[in-house]
Amino acid sequence: MALVTTGGTNNFHGDLYEINRSALGESNDFFVKSAQLASGQPNHPPQLVHNVFGGSVGGPFMKDRFFFFFNYEGHRFADASSELRTIPTKSLRDGAVFYSCADTNSDKSNLDECPGGRTVTGASGATYTAPPGFFVLGPSDLKTMDPVGMGPSAVTMTYFNSFPLPNDTTTGDAFRDANGNIVGNYSGFRFAPASHNRDNWYIARLDYRLTSNGNHTLFWRGSARDDTDDLIAPFLPAGFVQGGVPQLTRFSPTKGFALGYTAVLRSNLVNNLRYGLTRQSSVIAGNSNQPWNFIRGINQGVNYSNAFNFPVHNIVDDLSWAKGKHTLGFGTNIRLVHNGSISQLSSFSSGTMNASWLSTAGIAGTGTAFDPPSGGFPAVDSSFANSYDFPVMGLIGMVSEVNAQYNFTLDTKTGAGTQINQGLPVQHHYALYEYELYAQDSWKVKPNFTFNYGVRYLLMTPPWETKGQEVAPYYLNSAGKKIFDLGTWFQGRGSSMQQGIPSNQDPLVSFDLAGRSSGRPDLWPNSSKNFAPRISFAYTPRINWLKPLFGEGDKTVIRAGFGMYYDHFGQGMLSSFTTSGGSFGLSSLLINPAGIEDESTSPRVTNMNVIPTTDNTGAAIFTPAPPAQFPQTFPSTLSTGGFCICWGLDSSIKSPYSYALDLSIQRELPGNMSLEIGYVGHLAHRLLMQDDLAMPKDLVDTRNGMDYFTAITTLAKIYRTGVPTDNVTSATLPTLDPKNGAAAVQFWTDMIQPANTFGGGAYAVFPATGTTFAGNKVFGCVSSTGPSSTTDPVQAVYDLFCPFSQNETTPLFFLDYGFGLFDVNDPTGNTTYTPTSGVNSFFSPQYSSLYAWRSMGFSHYHAGQITLRKRMSHGVRFDFNYTFSRSI
Repeated sequence: MALVTTGGTNNFHGDLYEINRSALGESNDFFVKSAQLASGQPNHPPQLVHNVFGGSVGGPFMKDRFFFFFNYEGHRFADASSELRTIPTKSLRDGAVFYSCADTNSDKSNLDECPGGRTVTGASGATYTAPPGFFVLGPSDLKTMDPVGMGPSAVTMTYFNSFPLPNDTTTGDAFRDANGNIVGNYSGFRFAPASHNRDNWYIARLDYRLTSNGNHTLFWRGSARDDTDDLIAPFLPAGFVQGGVPQLTRFSPTKGFALGYTAVLRSNLVNNLRYGLTRQSSVIAGNSNQPWNFIRGINQGVNYSNAFNFPVHNIVDDLSWAKGKHTLGFGTNIRLVHNGSISQLSSFSSGTMNASWLSTAGIAGTGTAFDPPSGGFPAVDSSFANSYDFPVMGLIGMVSEVNAQYNFTLDTKTGAGTQINQGLPVQHHYALYEYELYAQDSWKVKPNFTFNYGVRYLLMTPPWETKGQEVAPYYLNSAGKKIFDLGTWFQGRGSSMQQGIPSNQDPLVSFDLAGRSSGRPDLWPNSSKNFAPRISFAYTPRINWLKPLFGEGDKTVIRAGFGMYYDHFGQGMLSSFTTSGGSFGLSSLLINPAGIEDESTSPRVTNMNVIPTTDNTGAAIFTPAPPAQFPQTFPSTLSTGGFCICWGLDSSIKSPYSYALDLSIQRELPGNMSLEIGYVGHLAHRLLMQDDLAMPKDLVDTRNGMDYFTAITTLAKIYRTGVPTDNVTSATLPTLDPKNGAAAVQFWTDMIQPANTFGGGAYAVFPATGTTFAGNKVFGCVSSTGPSSTTDPVQAVYDLFCPFSQNETTPLFFLDYGFGLFDVNDPTGNTTYTPTSGVNSFFSPQYSSLYAWRSMGFSHYHAGQITLRKRMSHGVRFDFNYTFSRSI
């Protein structure tokens, strides 16, 4: 990138300027105006003021030798644009929940189920009436349905009432009824938040001729920006539309300069030496300094402060040597990249009122306490499920998901960690170095043929934490050696899966100090084999017998080129790895496992800024801190933070690279026209893609070679056609699926503990309408006349998976952790059946998912291009372009 500015001369010169756009004559935004008028507000246009001013001065320090130039420009902007946020409706903040009714009799109308007209009284005494096709539950209904008898939470209702009233129904589930009232749970608030920008830009340059003939020159270029902008937010009390505290304030004190020396050593030998330093900086001041309980579906506008400082030192030297028909080039490019940060983004724990985290992965249609049919009310339409679940969770204040955040600083000598207090910012300083060398030649073989060739070498280090605050994952191989490579751990899981070895036999993932600052291995090895050749040519045919085709007088040019390019990667890899389990023990986000808490056990919010630590049974839901000592093993039990959705790192990654190819023929045509036909190709390899290293194993039954994916697909094809559990047994499955049925029977027989494991018991199966078992309503696919138990493992597994069609991961989790197959003779549910190999046969005991960047992607792009161009003549010019391409 080059910066071109005005330079100094032997004469002093300068200017001053100002451009101002005032607030006179402003018109309103169409959407903002519509929302204002619909909610009875005045038509008030957003502010729009732009003021640009500045000046410059230039001249000589020493005539003919030393010149300067300086420019300043200031921006003062005050404007606003239309924004839309999702917030609770008036009825929801008063304790009433609306929902669209299900068409339970399949007559393509829900008006017979919900003709409308039901009226409930909110906590304020106001009444709310359901329109046709909808139903409404009032605070008293919800309290009756609540298994703990509390009903709507006073905490969340108070919080809901801190929001402005909605004025826009283009987002959320709400709509306006015949009387213009907003009906629903979540609706939109459209507004024009004021944004104030205060920018100051500075540019300066110095030019000095060391010799009078200009063969040796020095230059200095400098620039700086001091930008500040803020955005007024409507999501804090007393901070709605006018005034209030900014949701975000951004400061950007970015600076940079370049120093260069050019030497004309001989008439055919020129050297350019340059040094540059750019320091991009940003400070974002948030609006909150405390933990929060979050409610799914609404915009809460919580932002935490963070800042970074990104200095890059760049040293470049280029030598150009013209020798005969050759123009040789040699050079180097060194980049020393540093990235310092201080951030509160991972400084706070949080809670989430998340219906998907419940044991039933939702409320509507699950038969649980808050599912309306359980209280004798009409069912919720399946398309409205989230629009019912999310508001109910928020209104009741059920915190089903708790995210415990812990941060530590490390003693790089002892491996001991010191916990950072909740809310204090986390500081890091990373470095990344890149070194490039190149050599090239432009060879004019003939006057009509030029051949270019060269090679570039790139050495890239991985990023490392310069203060040693860095950890990396490893596992112990069969010889007890630490292997800092999750890629081979993943490959080992794949190999053992083919042998029927369960996940509970996999080596556990641990973490230890890493990085060259502490004398440990880096996150991945240096990229040191990056040689990138490049060749191209340009040829003008001058063959007499082909003149009718190519024309006379160099009217045709043929060009072709090939280049190999390596991606500069590394710094961006850290963002996912250093969050959510990637730096476990250094920065750990430990989440209580999904699928455990239900509507009776989930804790209720006591304060929007106080995170629950136990559930309603007294069981810990706030995962305790990991041990403050390295090395340490990632948790492998549910109670300590195992079964984590985390991000890791495959240390075997390599630099992505690509081949760029092109070939074109350009022909000059009569009438000031030209035709170009070309091909462009781009072939990329080793692209970085995220892969789940801890996905459930596709276990293979070594007795017959049947794998889990095929075995469950065999059952899924049947239950997705509505076949009840009664009709699917070990005896009938081979008939229902002649291709895979018999092998699937053997698979499930071998994989599931037999029904006599607990002394002559039997697997419990359940009706499609659900029944209460072990304190919960459990669903299966048994018909009204079907059995309540079975000793057939195929029938039991079929009944477990059937209610979760299209979501087979959830029942697999239940099966793998012993939550799904109950013993019919133990209604308390304490006796459950697991896979034959025990708990965690399929899932890793440590990770539900472990996402990591891996060098596994590729892409191919091929394109044919045609361009017909007419230069301006007789007042006419045109371009015609056509591309036919294919990308994979």
